[in-house]
Amino acid sequence: MRTIKLCLKFYATSLKSTLEYRLEFVTSSLTILLFSASMLVSIWILLDRFKVLQGWTLYEALFLYNLNTIAYGICAFLFYGPLVHLEEMVQRGEFDIVLVRPMNPLLYLVVTRPIYEFLGHMILGGAIFAVCFANLNISLTTLKVVFLILDIGGAVLIYSASFLIVGALTFWIVKTYSIFDILTNSIEHLIDYPVSIYGKVVQGLFTFIIPFAFVNFYPARFFLDRKGDNMFNPILQYGTPLVGIVFFFLAYRLW
Repeated sequence: MRTIKLCLKFYATSLKSTLEYRLEFVTSSLTILLFSASMLVSIWILLDRFKVLQGWTLYEALFLYNLNTIAYGICAFLFYGPLVHLEEMVQRGEFDIVLVRPMNPLLYLVVTRPIYEFLGHMILGGAIFAVCFANLNISLTTLKVVFLILDIGGAVLIYSASFLIVGALTFWIVKTYSIFDILTNSIEHLIDYPVSIYGKVVQGLFTFIIPFAFVNFYPARFFLDRKGDNMFNPILQYGTPLVGIVFFFLAYRLW
């Protein structure tokens, strides 16, 4: 309980510090939000032109995109600041200061360097969910609501684990920003589209090596009750929470 209270105080302090420069905060938030919205518009244009993408309709693809957006937004709020800039801390010897704090070093980094601008993903995500549920035949039972929360939690853990792995590499190779750039600006956007449109090698990579398919593709199959995407075993659509826990545990052990 004491640790939770301490974390909340750190977050409150960080928020106050961020809001000291309100214009910069608003500008940064809008920039991140508009970038995410631009990806949304590209999907909209693509599906409006071709109607379906290997069997995925517009609102199904938007639902898929939204699961990815929300998971990434929560993960980036927590881990982007501390881990993307970890290489600078290591180079300058500032990480040594973290090691002498009376707190777990990773937890200390996470609670002292949140990026509040990424919370705009929640606003965008809520709006897209409202549109999707209004246009898709999804019956929201109590079980599905609980499973949706668990899936988002598992997806956040998967993204967080990937950030943590790259962050841990900083202690060996120091320069890791380019790897983060590939992760956040390339790989992340590959799963904005159904993983089933890619070849078997990429499908296997995103399922068994870098399990990003569990961020949105497999959960979307469950909620949309999709059949015939022909990707491995149907039971994988229930695996996001477990995969998230295992992947994050392995990443933390590496850290």
